[in-house]
Amino acid sequence: MSMPTLAMRSIFSVLLVWAPWTTAAAWAGSPDLEQAGSGRAEGISRAGRPQLDDWVLANRHLRVVVRPDNLTLSVEDLSTRQSWDSDPWENSAGRIHLRGKKGESLTVSLGAAAQKKIEALPAGEGQDRVGLQFGLSKFRSRLGPVREDRGPEEHLSLVLQIWLAKDRPELSFRIEQLHNSSRYWEVETIEWPLRPFPVRTVDDDGYIVFPQEQGFIVPSRFGEAGYFRYLNWVWERIAGQALVLDSSSMPWFGAKKGPSSFVCIIETADDVAYGLIANDVRAPGQDAAPPSAVPAAGTALFAPRLSAVWPYWRAVKGELGYPRVARYTFQPRGGYVEMCKTYRKYAQQRGTFVTLKEKIAANPEVAKLIGAPNFEIQVVANRPRDPRYLSLAGPVFDGYHHLRTSFGQVEKIVRDLKDNLGVDRASIRIAGFGRKGYDNERPIDQAS
Repeated sequence: MSMPTLAMRSIFSVLLVWAPWTTAAAWAGSPDLEQAGSGRAEGISRAGRPQLDDWVLANRHLRVVVRPDNLTLSVEDLSTRQSWDSDPWENSAGRIHLRGKKGESLTVSLGAAAQKKIEALPAGEGQDRVGLQFGLSKFRSRLGPVREDRGPEEHLSLVLQIWLAKDRPELSFRIEQLHNSSRYWEVETIEWPLRPFPVRTVDDDGYIVFPQEQGFIVPSRFGEAGYFRYLNWVWERIAGQALVLDSSSMPWFGAKKGPSSFVCIIETADDVAYGLIANDVRAPGQDAAPPSAVPAAGTALFAPRLSAVWPYWRAVKGELGYPRVARYTFQPRGGYVEMCKTYRKYAQQRGTFVTLKEKIAANPEVAKLIGAPNFEIQVVANRPRDPRYLSLAGPVFDGYHHLRTSFGQVEKIVRDLKDNLGVDRASIRIAGFGRKGYDNERPIDQAS
Protein backbone atom coordinates (compact mmCIF):
# COMPACT_ATOMS: atom_id res chain seq x y z
CA MET A 1 0.00 0.00 0.00
CA SER A 2 1.56 3.32 -1.01
CA MET A 3 1.04 6.85 0.25
CA PRO A 4 -0.99 9.08 -2.10
CA THR A 5 1.06 11.87 -3.63
CA LEU A 6 0.52 15.56 -3.00
CA ALA A 7 -0.59 16.00 -6.59
CA MET A 8 -3.14 13.29 -6.07
CA ARG A 9 -4.55 15.05 -3.04
CA SER A 10 -5.03 18.33 -4.87
CA ILE A 11 -6.95 16.99 -7.83
CA PHE A 12 -10.36 18.72 -8.07
CA SER A 13 -9.94 19.88 -4.46
CA VAL A 14 -11.06 16.39 -3.46
CA LEU A 15 -9.04 15.31 -0.47
CA LEU A 16 -7.56 11.86 -0.30
CA VAL A 17 -5.66 11.77 2.98
CA TRP A 18 -4.54 9.44 5.71
CA ALA A 19 -6.12 9.52 9.14
CA PRO A 20 -4.72 7.53 12.08
CA TRP A 21 -6.95 4.74 13.32
CA THR A 22 -4.88 4.44 16.51
CA THR A 23 -2.16 6.89 17.43
CA ALA A 24 1.12 5.68 18.82
CA ALA A 25 1.14 8.68 21.16
CA ALA A 26 -1.75 7.18 23.03
CA TRP A 27 0.62 4.53 24.34
CA ALA A 28 3.76 6.63 24.80
CA GLY A 29 5.12 6.67 28.30
CA SER A 30 2.74 3.99 29.57
CA PRO A 31 4.41 2.18 32.48
CA ASP A 32 2.31 -0.91 31.80
CA LEU A 33 3.49 -0.93 28.20
CA GLU A 34 7.08 -0.56 29.30
CA GLN A 35 6.66 -3.53 31.63
CA ALA A 36 5.07 -5.57 28.87
CA GLY A 37 8.06 -4.84 26.67
CA SER A 38 10.56 -5.80 29.33
CA GLY A 39 9.81 -9.49 29.00
CA ARG A 40 7.57 -9.87 32.02
CA ALA A 41 4.90 -12.51 31.28
CA GLU A 42 3.11 -12.55 34.62
CA GLY A 43 0.30 -10.33 35.91
CA ILE A 44 -1.75 -7.87 33.90
CA SER A 45 -0.25 -5.58 31.29
CA ARG A 46 -1.17 -3.74 28.11
CA ALA A 47 0.27 -4.02 24.63
CA GLY A 48 -0.20 -1.60 21.76
CA ARG A 49 -1.72 -2.80 18.51
CA PRO A 50 -0.07 -1.99 15.19
CA GLN A 51 -1.07 1.39 13.86
CA LEU A 52 -3.70 1.36 11.12
CA ASP A 53 -4.26 4.22 8.71
CA ASP A 54 -7.74 4.93 7.37
CA TRP A 55 -8.34 6.17 3.87
CA VAL A 56 -10.36 9.36 3.57
CA LEU A 57 -12.21 10.62 0.50
CA ALA A 58 -13.63 14.12 0.83
CA ASN A 59 -15.15 16.98 -1.09
CA ARG A 60 -17.08 19.99 0.20
CA HIS A 61 -20.21 17.86 0.67
CA LEU A 62 -19.07 14.52 2.10
CA ARG A 63 -16.26 13.02 4.14
CA VAL A 64 -15.89 9.28 3.61
CA VAL A 65 -13.69 7.23 5.94
CA VAL A 66 -12.69 3.73 4.79
CA ARG A 67 -11.15 1.28 7.27
CA PRO A 68 -8.52 -0.90 5.59
CA ASP A 69 -8.78 -3.87 7.97
CA ASN A 70 -12.47 -4.75 7.46
CA LEU A 71 -13.23 -2.43 4.49
CA THR A 72 -16.23 -0.83 6.21
CA LEU A 73 -16.85 2.88 5.77
CA SER A 74 -18.72 5.77 7.28
CA VAL A 75 -19.94 9.00 5.70
CA GLU A 76 -20.35 12.44 7.21
CA ASP A 77 -22.82 14.83 5.59
CA LEU A 78 -20.75 17.99 6.04
CA SER A 79 -23.63 20.45 5.59
CA THR A 80 -25.64 18.88 8.44
CA ARG A 81 -22.81 17.22 10.42
CA GLN A 82 -24.86 14.03 10.37
CA SER A 83 -22.83 10.80 10.38
CA TRP A 84 -23.90 7.64 8.58
CA ASP A 85 -22.19 4.58 10.03
CA SER A 86 -21.38 1.11 8.74
CA ASP A 87 -23.11 -2.12 9.72
CA PRO A 88 -22.96 -2.44 13.54
CA TRP A 89 -23.80 -6.13 13.75
CA GLU A 90 -20.94 -7.97 12.11
CA ASN A 91 -18.52 -5.11 11.41
CA SER A 92 -18.24 -6.37 7.85
CA ALA A 93 -18.24 -4.56 4.52
CA GLY A 94 -19.89 -7.45 2.70
CA ARG A 95 -19.79 -11.15 1.89
CA ILE A 96 -19.80 -13.66 -0.94
CA HIS A 97 -22.26 -16.56 -0.96
CA LEU A 98 -21.02 -19.79 -2.56
CA ARG A 99 -22.86 -22.98 -3.50
CA GLY A 100 -21.11 -26.35 -3.60
CA LYS A 101 -21.66 -29.16 -6.06
CA LYS A 102 -23.54 -31.13 -3.41
CA GLY A 103 -25.84 -28.24 -2.59
CA GLU A 104 -24.04 -27.03 0.51
CA SER A 105 -23.56 -23.31 1.09
CA LEU A 106 -20.51 -21.34 2.19
CA THR A 107 -20.23 -17.65 3.03
CA VAL A 108 -16.97 -15.70 3.14
CA SER A 109 -16.58 -12.19 4.49
CA LEU A 110 -14.87 -9.56 2.36
CA GLY A 111 -12.89 -8.53 5.40
CA ALA A 112 -11.56 -12.10 5.67
CA ALA A 113 -9.40 -11.67 2.56
CA ALA A 114 -5.82 -12.36 3.62
CA GLN A 115 -4.56 -10.22 0.76
CA LYS A 116 -5.99 -6.71 0.46
CA LYS A 117 -4.47 -4.36 -2.06
CA ILE A 118 -5.84 -0.83 -1.71
CA GLU A 119 -4.83 1.83 -4.18
CA ALA A 120 -5.92 5.35 -5.06
CA LEU A 121 -7.75 5.97 -8.33
CA PRO A 122 -7.06 9.51 -9.51
CA ALA A 123 -9.46 11.12 -11.96
CA GLY A 124 -8.66 10.32 -15.54
CA GLU A 125 -9.11 12.59 -18.50
CA GLY A 126 -12.69 13.85 -18.64
CA GLN A 127 -13.59 12.33 -15.27
CA ASP A 128 -15.00 14.34 -12.39
CA ARG A 129 -14.37 11.86 -9.59
CA VAL A 130 -11.64 10.13 -7.59
CA GLY A 131 -11.78 6.82 -5.82
CA LEU A 132 -10.24 3.78 -4.21
CA GLN A 133 -9.81 0.27 -5.57
CA PHE A 134 -9.71 -2.88 -3.44
CA GLY A 135 -8.08 -6.03 -4.79
CA LEU A 136 -9.16 -8.91 -2.53
CA SER A 137 -7.93 -12.50 -2.63
CA LYS A 138 -7.06 -15.52 -0.47
CA PHE A 139 -10.38 -15.49 1.35
CA ARG A 140 -10.34 -17.39 4.63
CA SER A 141 -13.47 -19.39 5.38
CA ARG A 142 -14.95 -20.75 8.57
CA LEU A 143 -14.21 -24.24 7.31
CA GLY A 144 -10.58 -23.87 8.29
CA PRO A 145 -7.92 -25.91 6.48
CA VAL A 146 -9.56 -28.28 4.00
CA ARG A 147 -8.68 -30.06 0.79
CA GLU A 148 -7.31 -27.66 -1.81
CA ASP A 149 -10.20 -28.28 -4.18
CA ARG A 150 -12.76 -27.60 -1.41
CA GLY A 151 -11.35 -24.32 -0.10
CA PRO A 152 -11.98 -20.94 -1.77
CA GLU A 153 -8.62 -19.45 -0.70
CA GLU A 154 -6.67 -19.98 -3.91
CA HIS A 155 -9.58 -19.72 -6.32
CA LEU A 156 -11.56 -16.59 -5.46
CA SER A 157 -10.66 -12.93 -6.03
CA LEU A 158 -12.61 -9.71 -6.25
CA VAL A 159 -11.98 -6.13 -7.37
CA LEU A 160 -14.14 -3.40 -5.81
CA GLN A 161 -14.18 0.34 -6.39
CA ILE A 162 -15.55 3.32 -4.45
CA TRP A 163 -15.89 6.62 -6.30
CA LEU A 164 -16.59 10.10 -4.90
CA ALA A 165 -17.85 12.81 -7.26
CA LYS A 166 -15.87 16.04 -7.63
CA ASP A 167 -18.47 18.51 -6.44
CA ARG A 168 -21.61 16.51 -5.68
CA PRO A 169 -22.71 14.60 -2.56
CA GLU A 170 -22.49 11.39 -4.56
CA LEU A 171 -20.75 8.13 -3.65
CA SER A 172 -20.71 5.09 -5.97
CA PHE A 173 -19.95 1.44 -5.23
CA ARG A 174 -18.77 -0.66 -8.17
CA ILE A 175 -17.97 -4.37 -8.37
CA GLU A 176 -15.42 -4.31 -11.15
CA GLN A 177 -14.21 -7.90 -11.38
CA LEU A 178 -14.87 -11.35 -9.95
CA HIS A 179 -12.70 -14.38 -10.61
CA ASN A 180 -13.54 -17.87 -9.42
CA SER A 181 -11.48 -20.83 -10.64
CA SER A 182 -12.91 -23.37 -8.18
CA ARG A 183 -14.38 -26.48 -9.72
CA TYR A 184 -16.39 -27.14 -6.59
CA TRP A 185 -17.77 -23.78 -5.49
CA GLU A 186 -19.97 -21.51 -7.59
CA VAL A 187 -20.68 -17.89 -6.72
CA GLU A 188 -24.37 -17.21 -6.05
CA THR A 189 -24.55 -13.73 -4.55
CA ILE A 190 -22.38 -10.82 -3.48
CA GLU A 191 -23.65 -8.55 -0.72
CA TRP A 192 -21.79 -5.24 -0.97
CA PRO A 193 -22.08 -2.84 0.67
CA LEU A 194 -23.64 -4.87 3.51
CA ARG A 195 -26.27 -3.08 5.62
CA PRO A 196 -24.63 0.32 5.09
CA PHE A 197 -25.94 3.49 6.77
CA PRO A 198 -28.58 1.85 9.02
CA VAL A 199 -31.22 3.74 10.98
CA ARG A 200 -31.27 2.57 14.59
CA THR A 201 -34.67 1.93 16.09
CA VAL A 202 -35.66 4.49 18.74
CA ASP A 203 -32.12 5.91 18.98
CA ASP A 204 -32.34 7.63 15.57
CA ASP A 205 -35.13 9.82 14.33
CA GLY A 206 -35.71 8.68 10.77
CA TYR A 207 -36.99 6.02 8.39
CA ILE A 208 -36.15 3.81 5.41
CA VAL A 209 -37.98 3.95 2.07
CA PHE A 210 -38.50 1.18 -0.50
CA PRO A 211 -40.61 1.55 -3.70
CA GLN A 212 -42.17 -1.91 -3.80
CA GLU A 213 -45.69 -1.89 -5.33
CA GLN A 214 -47.42 1.02 -3.56
CA GLY A 215 -44.16 1.69 -1.73
CA PHE A 216 -43.58 1.82 2.00
CA ILE A 217 -41.84 3.85 4.68
CA VAL A 218 -40.57 2.21 7.88
CA PRO A 219 -40.11 4.72 10.73
CA SER A 220 -37.60 4.21 13.52
CA ARG A 221 -40.01 5.59 16.12
CA PHE A 222 -43.74 5.45 16.70
CA GLY A 223 -45.11 8.95 17.14
CA GLU A 224 -44.63 10.60 20.49
CA ALA A 225 -44.22 7.25 22.26
CA GLY A 226 -40.87 6.84 20.57
CA TYR A 227 -40.43 3.14 21.21
CA PHE A 228 -41.16 -0.39 20.01
CA ARG A 229 -41.76 -2.96 22.73
CA TYR A 230 -40.02 -6.30 22.33
CA LEU A 231 -42.39 -8.84 20.73
CA ASN A 232 -45.32 -6.46 21.21
CA TRP A 233 -45.19 -4.33 18.09
CA VAL A 234 -47.26 -1.19 17.82
CA TRP A 235 -47.32 -1.60 14.02
CA GLU A 236 -47.26 -5.30 13.24
CA ARG A 237 -47.11 -4.77 9.50
CA ILE A 238 -43.82 -2.85 9.59
CA ALA A 239 -41.91 -3.84 12.73
CA GLY A 240 -39.75 -6.89 13.14
CA GLN A 241 -39.31 -7.83 9.46
CA ALA A 242 -36.17 -9.24 7.82
CA LEU A 243 -36.39 -10.51 4.25
CA VAL A 244 -34.90 -10.48 0.77
CA LEU A 245 -37.04 -8.94 -1.98
CA ASP A 246 -36.28 -10.33 -5.43
CA SER A 247 -37.51 -7.23 -7.21
CA SER A 248 -38.66 -3.68 -6.74
CA SER A 249 -41.08 -1.50 -8.64
CA MET A 250 -38.26 0.98 -9.20
CA PRO A 251 -34.53 0.31 -8.73
CA TRP A 252 -33.86 2.58 -5.77
CA PHE A 253 -34.22 2.86 -2.02
CA GLY A 254 -33.39 5.45 0.59
CA ALA A 255 -33.18 6.45 4.22
CA LYS A 256 -33.47 9.54 6.38
CA LYS A 257 -31.73 10.16 9.69
CA GLY A 258 -31.99 13.44 11.52
CA PRO A 259 -31.46 16.31 9.07
CA SER A 260 -29.79 14.15 6.40
CA SER A 261 -31.02 11.60 3.88
CA PHE A 262 -29.77 9.58 0.93
CA VAL A 263 -31.20 7.82 -2.09
CA CYS A 264 -29.43 4.81 -3.59
CA ILE A 265 -30.05 4.20 -7.29
CA ILE A 266 -29.15 0.75 -8.58
CA GLU A 267 -27.67 1.51 -12.00
CA THR A 268 -27.35 -2.18 -12.94
CA ALA A 269 -30.73 -3.53 -11.89
CA ASP A 270 -31.13 -6.63 -14.06
CA ASP A 271 -29.67 -9.16 -11.59
CA VAL A 272 -30.18 -7.64 -8.17
CA ALA A 273 -32.30 -8.38 -5.12
CA TYR A 274 -32.71 -6.28 -2.01
CA GLY A 275 -32.04 -7.15 1.60
CA LEU A 276 -34.39 -5.36 3.94
CA ILE A 277 -34.51 -5.13 7.73
CA ALA A 278 -37.39 -3.23 9.35
CA ASN A 279 -36.76 -2.54 13.04
CA ASP A 280 -35.45 -6.05 13.63
CA VAL A 281 -32.62 -7.79 15.45
CA ARG A 282 -32.01 -10.51 12.86
CA ALA A 283 -30.81 -10.79 9.31
CA PRO A 284 -32.84 -12.28 6.43
CA GLY A 285 -33.01 -16.06 6.58
CA GLN A 286 -32.81 -16.25 10.36
CA ASP A 287 -35.72 -17.39 12.49
CA ALA A 288 -37.65 -14.80 14.44
CA ALA A 289 -37.68 -14.89 18.22
CA PRO A 290 -40.43 -17.24 19.47
CA PRO A 291 -43.54 -15.89 21.25
CA SER A 292 -42.01 -16.87 24.59
CA ALA A 293 -39.32 -14.24 23.99
CA VAL A 294 -36.74 -16.89 24.91
CA PRO A 295 -34.34 -17.35 21.97
CA ALA A 296 -34.35 -20.86 20.55
CA ALA A 297 -31.31 -22.70 19.21
CA GLY A 298 -31.89 -21.37 15.70
CA THR A 299 -32.59 -17.81 16.78
CA ALA A 300 -29.82 -15.26 16.31
CA LEU A 301 -30.39 -11.88 17.87
CA PHE A 302 -28.18 -8.87 17.19
CA ALA A 303 -28.00 -5.45 18.77
CA PRO A 304 -28.97 -2.75 18.23
CA ARG A 305 -32.37 -3.06 16.56
CA LEU A 306 -32.18 -1.32 13.20
CA SER A 307 -33.63 -0.72 9.73
CA ALA A 308 -31.59 -0.96 6.52
CA VAL A 309 -31.76 -1.78 2.80
CA TRP A 310 -28.84 -3.02 0.68
CA PRO A 311 -28.21 -4.83 -2.64
CA TYR A 312 -27.83 -8.58 -3.19
CA TRP A 313 -25.94 -8.86 -6.49
CA ARG A 314 -26.99 -12.12 -8.17
CA ALA A 315 -24.34 -13.94 -10.17
CA VAL A 316 -24.86 -14.78 -13.84
CA LYS A 317 -24.18 -18.51 -14.28
CA GLY A 318 -21.72 -18.37 -11.40
CA GLU A 319 -19.89 -15.32 -12.79
CA LEU A 320 -20.14 -11.59 -12.26
CA GLY A 321 -21.20 -11.20 -15.89
CA TYR A 322 -20.77 -7.42 -15.92
CA PRO A 323 -19.77 -4.68 -13.45
CA ARG A 324 -22.40 -3.79 -10.84
CA VAL A 325 -23.01 -0.23 -9.64
CA ALA A 326 -24.98 1.33 -6.78
CA ARG A 327 -24.92 5.13 -6.54
CA TYR A 328 -25.69 6.87 -3.22
CA THR A 329 -26.71 10.52 -3.40
CA PHE A 330 -26.91 12.31 -0.05
CA GLN A 331 -29.56 14.99 0.33
CA PRO A 332 -29.22 17.36 3.30
CA ARG A 333 -32.56 18.25 4.88
CA GLY A 334 -34.32 16.06 2.33
CA GLY A 335 -36.79 13.20 2.63
CA TYR A 336 -38.77 10.75 0.53
CA VAL A 337 -40.09 13.51 -1.76
CA GLU A 338 -36.55 14.53 -2.67
CA MET A 339 -35.64 10.86 -3.16
CA CYS A 340 -38.47 10.46 -5.68
CA LYS A 341 -37.47 13.65 -7.51
CA THR A 342 -33.85 12.48 -7.73
CA TYR A 343 -34.90 9.16 -9.24
CA ARG A 344 -37.30 10.90 -11.65
CA LYS A 345 -34.44 13.08 -12.89
CA TYR A 346 -32.28 9.96 -13.31
CA ALA A 347 -35.06 8.21 -15.29
CA GLN A 348 -35.47 11.28 -17.50
CA GLN A 349 -31.76 11.33 -18.27
CA ARG A 350 -31.83 7.62 -19.18
CA GLY A 351 -34.90 8.06 -21.39
CA THR A 352 -37.08 5.68 -19.39
CA PHE A 353 -39.39 8.31 -17.91
CA VAL A 354 -42.91 8.42 -19.38
CA THR A 355 -45.33 11.17 -18.33
CA LEU A 356 -48.99 10.57 -17.56
CA LYS A 357 -49.93 12.59 -20.63
CA GLU A 358 -47.79 10.32 -22.80
CA LYS A 359 -49.43 7.24 -21.28
CA ILE A 360 -52.91 8.65 -21.95
CA ALA A 361 -51.93 9.46 -25.54
CA ALA A 362 -50.82 5.84 -26.01
CA ASN A 363 -53.85 4.41 -24.20
CA PRO A 364 -56.83 6.75 -23.60
CA GLU A 365 -58.27 4.31 -21.02
CA VAL A 366 -55.53 5.44 -18.62
CA ALA A 367 -57.35 8.79 -18.22
CA LYS A 368 -60.11 6.97 -16.32
CA LEU A 369 -57.67 6.27 -13.49
CA ILE A 370 -57.45 9.96 -12.59
CA GLY A 371 -59.61 10.49 -9.51
CA ALA A 372 -60.72 6.85 -9.41
CA PRO A 373 -60.84 5.17 -5.96
CA ASN A 374 -58.41 2.32 -5.36
CA PHE A 375 -59.66 -1.00 -3.91
CA GLU A 376 -58.04 -4.33 -3.09
CA ILE A 377 -60.23 -7.42 -2.66
CA GLN A 378 -58.51 -10.35 -0.98
CA VAL A 379 -59.66 -13.57 -2.66
CA VAL A 380 -57.53 -16.38 -1.24
CA ALA A 381 -55.27 -16.29 1.83
CA ASN A 382 -53.96 -19.25 3.75
CA ARG A 383 -51.53 -17.89 6.31
CA PRO A 384 -49.71 -20.24 8.71
CA ARG A 385 -49.90 -19.61 12.43
CA ASP A 386 -46.18 -19.18 12.78
CA PRO A 387 -44.21 -16.49 14.63
CA ARG A 388 -42.12 -15.90 11.50
CA TYR A 389 -45.29 -14.55 9.86
CA LEU A 390 -46.53 -12.67 12.89
CA SER A 391 -47.58 -9.66 10.84
CA LEU A 392 -50.15 -11.80 9.01
CA ALA A 393 -50.96 -14.35 11.71
CA GLY A 394 -51.07 -12.30 14.89
CA PRO A 395 -54.09 -11.60 17.10
CA VAL A 396 -55.06 -8.53 15.07
CA PHE A 397 -55.60 -10.71 12.01
CA ASP A 398 -57.57 -13.56 13.63
CA GLY A 399 -60.05 -14.85 11.06
CA TYR A 400 -57.69 -13.89 8.25
CA HIS A 401 -55.77 -17.17 8.22
CA HIS A 402 -58.16 -18.98 5.89
CA LEU A 403 -59.86 -16.29 3.85
CA ARG A 404 -62.04 -17.38 0.95
CA THR A 405 -63.75 -14.89 -1.33
CA SER A 406 -65.35 -16.35 -4.44
CA PHE A 407 -65.33 -14.56 -7.75
CA GLY A 408 -69.11 -14.43 -7.50
CA GLN A 409 -68.76 -12.45 -4.29
CA VAL A 410 -66.25 -10.15 -5.99
CA GLU A 411 -68.85 -9.50 -8.69
CA LYS A 412 -71.46 -8.61 -6.05
CA ILE A 413 -69.02 -6.18 -4.44
CA VAL A 414 -68.32 -4.47 -7.75
CA ARG A 415 -72.03 -4.22 -8.61
CA ASP A 416 -72.76 -2.79 -5.17
CA LEU A 417 -70.09 -0.13 -5.70
CA LYS A 418 -71.64 0.87 -9.02
CA ASP A 419 -75.39 0.46 -8.44
CA ASN A 420 -75.75 1.48 -4.79
CA LEU A 421 -72.76 3.68 -4.05
CA GLY A 422 -72.59 5.45 -7.41
CA VAL A 423 -68.93 4.62 -8.12
CA ASP A 424 -68.67 4.85 -11.91
CA ARG A 425 -64.98 3.93 -12.16
CA ALA A 426 -62.39 2.41 -9.88
CA SER A 427 -59.06 0.62 -9.79
CA ILE A 428 -59.74 -2.83 -8.30
CA ARG A 429 -57.02 -5.33 -7.49
CA ILE A 430 -57.96 -8.96 -6.90
CA ALA A 431 -55.26 -10.32 -4.60
CA GLY A 432 -54.56 -12.61 -1.68
CA PHE A 433 -51.98 -15.21 -2.63
CA GLY A 434 -49.09 -13.10 -3.83
CA ARG A 435 -46.81 -13.56 -0.83
CA LYS A 436 -44.98 -16.46 -2.51
CA GLY A 437 -46.21 -15.88 -6.04
CA TYR A 438 -49.52 -16.63 -7.68
CA ASP A 439 -48.76 -20.34 -7.85
CA ASN A 440 -48.36 -20.74 -4.09
CA GLU A 441 -50.46 -20.69 -0.93
CA ARG A 442 -53.65 -21.57 -2.78
CA PRO A 443 -56.09 -24.14 -1.32
CA ILE A 444 -54.94 -26.76 -3.83
CA ASP A 445 -51.35 -26.30 -2.62
CA GLN A 446 -52.37 -26.75 0.99
CA ALA A 447 -54.43 -29.90 0.42
CA SER A 448 -51.37 -32.11 0.30
